[in-house]
Amino acid sequence: NIESKLKILALNMERMRWLKHEFKQPYVWVAIPKMEMDYMDKDSIQFNMRVVVGRPARATPALDTKIQNIVLSPPWGVPPTIMREEVVPGIARRGGSYLARRGLKAYDSRGRVVNASAINASNYKRFSIQQAPGYSSSLGEVKFNMPNPWAIYMHDTPHREDFVKSYRAFSSGCVRVHKPKEFATFLLQDTINYSYAKIDSICKKRQTIFVPMNRNINVHVVYLTNALDSLGNVMYLKDIYNWDEKMN
Repeated sequence: NIESKLKILALNMERMRWLKHEFKQPYVWVAIPKMEMDYMDKDSIQFNMRVVVGRPARATPALDTKIQNIVLSPPWGVPPTIMREEVVPGIARRGGSYLARRGLKAYDSRGRVVNASAINASNYKRFSIQQAPGYSSSLGEVKFNMPNPWAIYMHDTPHREDFVKSYRAFSSGCVRVHKPKEFATFLLQDTINYSYAKIDSICKKRQTIFVPMNRNINVHVVYLTNALDSLGNVMYLKDIYNWDEKMN
């Protein structure tokens, strides 16, 4: 009804008031409830793509940061939360086959490969678990690093089928992007030697390369349950984290 729509508009206007007032262009705008990303420059959207955001239990935080570098063929180190909640119980159930099926390897503090049977709920902090780079790895083939206290970044994903869904809150907090190689090519268009073909061949070789950003590109990850569609009409989006309810 009209009253609840007005309430939502007022709530999002309040959120906008608390955001930075100066959005220095170019910038990346990740709209969490809209589950989309826009690259803004010269007052227009230069690049748009669908994203997958954190599921309600692992909400993507609102933050302001910038793109520090782009990692081609990134390896993945399992973060402590996923280690505790998923990997350790998985090892307890299936032993070494749990790691092998996911392309994971366990290492001790000296970097030596260890048997999964050595890891349990009381000692897992002494070990690190890593996944080699590749098309099917958890980070896919491209990662966009952004400094922030939550270790949130944008990355490719092996779950590429999620982008056709209208509801896309499935990640562990990081932002999965629909067109990672195209976006990397777009961001590196003023950097010699990084055409789409070059980026693709680096990824196919599984070579890990860190490409620093020459330009300052700010990133704003925002939680707004109103947005505009392509015709300029106001959209009322699903309050995926129930943050509207908490503010009411």
